[in-house]
Parts: sequence; C-alpha cells; structure tokens
Amino acid sequence: GSVTFINDIAGEYWYKLHLMATPAAHLVLPEMQCEIGSRCSTSVSVSNPLEEEVILVASSSHPRIFMISPKEAVVRPFEEAEFFLEYIPSSLHEVETGEIVIEDRKAGKWVHKVSGHGLPPTLMEETVIVASIRMPQSTSVLFHNPFPHPITLNLTIDTEEQEGVFKFMLKKTRHLQVTAYSSLQMPISFTPERMAVHQGTIVLEVDNSEDPESTPLAWRYPIQGVVEATSSGPKAPAFHFTTKARTPLTKQIEVQLTGLGELSKGEAYTHDLIFPAAEKSMLKKALRIEALDKFLTSSEVPLRFTVIFEPLKVFTTKVDFVVSKASGGRWRFELQLEATEPDLDGVISLEAIIGRTASKVIEFANPSSGSKSTLFTAFMTPETPIEFTVSPESGTMVEDSPVSVEVSFTPYEYGKSKTSGRLVIQTDDMQWMYTIKGSSPKYIPPQGASSIREQQELPEEVKQFMAQAPGKRDQKNYVRMNLKADLHHKEK
Repeated sequence: GSVTFINDIAGEYWYKLHLMATPAAHLVLPEMQCEIGSRCSTSVSVSNPLEEEVILVASSSHPRIFMISPKEAVVRPFEEAEFFLEYIPSSLHEVETGEIVIEDRKAGKWVHKVSGHGLPPTLMEETVIVASIRMPQSTSVLFHNPFPHPITLNLTIDTEEQEGVFKFMLKKTRHLQVTAYSSLQMPISFTPERMAVHQGTIVLEVDNSEDPESTPLAWRYPIQGVVEATSSGPKAPAFHFTTKARTPLTKQIEVQLTGLGELSKGEAYTHDLIFPAAEKSMLKKALRIEALDKFLTSSEVPLRFTVIFEPLKVFTTKVDFVVSKASGGRWRFELQLEATEPDLDGVISLEAIIGRTASKVIEFANPSSGSKSTLFTAFMTPETPIEFTVSPESGTMVEDSPVSVEVSFTPYEYGKSKTSGRLVIQTDDMQWMYTIKGSSPKYIPPQGASSIREQQELPEEVKQFMAQAPGKRDQKNYVRMNLKADLHHKEK
C-alpha cells in the first residue's frame, strides 16, 4: 500500500508501505482453582478481524482436563465469538497446564496458555430425595474418579436419623475400587417415619490402609430427605379455575394438611407454585396465590388461600401448588387452569369486487411485555376462508411502540355476497382476536330502453297478427318440413 501527504508550500510526500501481519502473541489466562472432583469455568473471547465471515475452530491439548466449547463458531465480519473453558482437576499437588487453540485458515490462530490447580474436596452438591411416610424412595449419587490412576473407597452415611431412614442399596460399601477417570453409582434409599426434615451426608473416603503416610482424602455429599404427604384414599380432588382470557378471576380455596400430628406453636407454613417449564414465564404473570393463614391452631383446621388468576391468552394447563412446613414436610395439590377465548377486540369489515383486494391496517401494543422487545405472530384461524390474509405474519414488538398489521380481503367467486373469518395476534403472554367480515357490492343489472317510441304506431297487419291467439296463428313444423325435403332428395 501507500500513503501520501500534500501541502501547498512543502509539496507532496509519498511513502510506500510494506505491511506484514504476524501471528497473535500467546495469551496466558489466570490460573484456575477448584476442588478435586468438581469443575470450574471461565470464558475466552476472540474477534474476527476480516471483512468476511469465518468459522473459528477450537481445540484443547488436554481435553479431559481442559474442555472448550463450542468446538466451532461462525463469526460475522468484525464481530466477536465467546468460548467457554471448563477445568476438571486431576491432581492435588501439581499445577496442570495446557493450550487452547482457536483458529481459522484465513483469520489466523490464537493460542491461550491455561493452567489449573486442584484443591482438597469439601462439601459436594446436595442431593434431595422426596418420599411419603413409610414409603421408600431411592435415588443415585454419582462419583467420578478424577485421578489418572485407580483409587479404593470406603462408603459411609453420616446422619443423626434413626437406623434405616437412609440406607445404601449396595451389597458392598468397603474397599470399592474405581478405575482411572471412571464413575461409581451409589444408590441410596430414603424411608421416613415422621413428617420432618431428614439430613445426612454420604462420605467417600479413600482407603489408605496400604499407604498410611499418604494424605487423607474424602468427599462429602449432603443428602436431604423431604417428606411429602399423600392422600390415604383416592387421589385428592384438583382445584379448577376457568375464566375468559383478559378477565381476572379471584377465588378462595381451603387445603387440608393430612398427617400433621402434633403441632408446634408458632410454626409457619409457606407455599410455592411449580409451573411446567414450557409455560413458566407466562404462568408467573397469570397466576399468584396469597396466604390468608400463616399458622395453624389445630390439625383439623384447613389453611386458606386466595387465588388470583389473570390470564392474557387462551391456554389449558396444570400447576402444582405446594405447601411446606418449617420443621419439614410438604403437601402437593393440583391446580387445573383454563383460559377460554376472550371477548372480541373488534370487528373488521372489508368490501371488494371480484378479483380486487380491500385492505385495512390495525394497530396493537403489548401492555404486559415487561421487556424491551417481544416476538408476535399473526394468523387466521383454520376455518377462515382463503380470501382473507394478514401481513406480516410475524415480527418484533418494541416496548411502548404500537405494531401495525394489514388485513386483506380478495373475493374470487361469484355468488358469495358475504363471508367471515377470525384473526388472531399473539405473543408469549398476550392474545388479541378480531372477527373479519368480507362482502362484495350488490350487483345492479343495467336498465335498457326500448328503441320503439311509445307514440309510434305499428302497421295494421302486425296489430292483427299479434291480436290473434297463439293457437290460431299460422304455425309451421320446420322439423317435419326438413325431413320431407331430405327424403325427396334421396328418392331422386
């Protein structure tokens, strides 16, 4: 390349440039530390310096210890890609090192020097088991051997609960050998005898009997047993709530807590809602429950709650309503929710002649978005005739800005004076509904005028002919005449 400097007095200076891009310097990341048997993570960002799209490929020199994801990333010109680095320590006494390489054939190569150090294990992630009184439930706790060599483990359960509440479902719990980088499943059962919180800890201790001078090493996995009441007879009836979308419903319910036993004075009760994952965002806005009682004076007295159901769109679903006692124990009830079609937001009337299109624009805004933007879809219901269309069929609704959609009607057939359909516009949380009516103008046939003036006199012979009865007029059978003529021609 070249560069030129020009001045009216000094003149012109021209420089020729020889440019060469060298590989990026190696970047050293901060040392990562986490407990042996667990994992920690950080992120790495790389920018695309080119004017074209590139595919960055990431790799690790020690993928078992330093894991990088994603393996590939498509990056637009001058934009940035983010990769996630996960460190899984496999040593307590040595610093582990490696390289993360992110490269593209055109954009170049980026090398990151990584290092990590394992720490002695403390408490691992807690495991929760839910069971009913005297009804065993089981779960499994998974242990991964992080070392590149086999280890021998002894398993115990540290708990103050009575014997049998927590119990291993293994025939052997001592001198269990786990090979390098492999896993050990530890099934455990929980059988509660009372409505209370049950606590325990699974202890995995490395067997150092053959090497008494080695450093003691143990992993501790907390376990919590939660007691959930069940009805003794048929399944407890569910609570039903039905209302039109955008029509609030407030209702009081009473729940009976079975199996309470003796009550502790002043013990509080809390409640929670468990939503289906796919509908959680919508239901958190549509349903809330307020407690009318925080304490109970008798196990025979129900707890009272106020349910406020405010759906904004049509749906049917089920929600779990969970009541918990501070000292342990919880009760689960089913709420069945149904939001039916709302009142119409309006009627849109369109008129067009056959083969022509009539259109109308409507505006709407989402009052419940709570975010800067949200996606919407617009469509005609299946029973709507094809003469009706809507545009656009999807888009983005920006906060505090109304969105416009155009509804069109194009009649194709004669004989249909009127037709109707249904337009639906919806977001994740909201829904609008319109009736669309289409019609064609009434056809008025042209009125012709007679070419004979009223004052004009007809000839006398025409008047006499028209005055005769149809039966007395000279009528000819042209078919018979043609047949006779044809026969006469053939005889000749």
